[in-house]
Amino acid sequence: MKKVILLLVLALGLGAILWLRICDQATFRQPGFSLEMRAQYWGQTLSLIKQHPFKGTGMGSFEIPLARHAHNVFLELWAECGIAGIASFLLLLSCLLRNGAKKIITDNAPSPLTAVFFGVLVFIFHNLIDITFFFP
Repeated sequence: MKKVILLLVLALGLGAILWLRICDQATFRQPGFSLEMRAQYWGQTLSLIKQHPFKGTGMGSFEIPLARHAHNVFLELWAECGIAGIASFLLLLSCLLRNGAKKIITDNAPSPLTAVFFGVLVFIFHNLIDITFFFP
């Protein structure tokens, strides 16, 4: 019964927060704002990639209107480093994930390696919608 009450309180709290954000007049606080802006950033980044698909624009030279980053590490790397840069990054990730998964599946991996593997996996998924790759 306590769990049901707790879940109900949490649901009501989240509903109240969502309601307050929807009623707010500030555009950047609207629930869909982040997704809309990311879609714009990704579209602008794809346009930049179309202009320089093979050689990119150069490391650290990413620039689109209204944003310093593409909010997607894969798109930003492709835009800056070209096809060779994104291919190298994808090869590195695939090797890390494949070897880590093999060790975990065969139960030969120590606990810290398993934690690092899942940390890398979470980091990759997070960087699909944001970019923390270049920030300390």
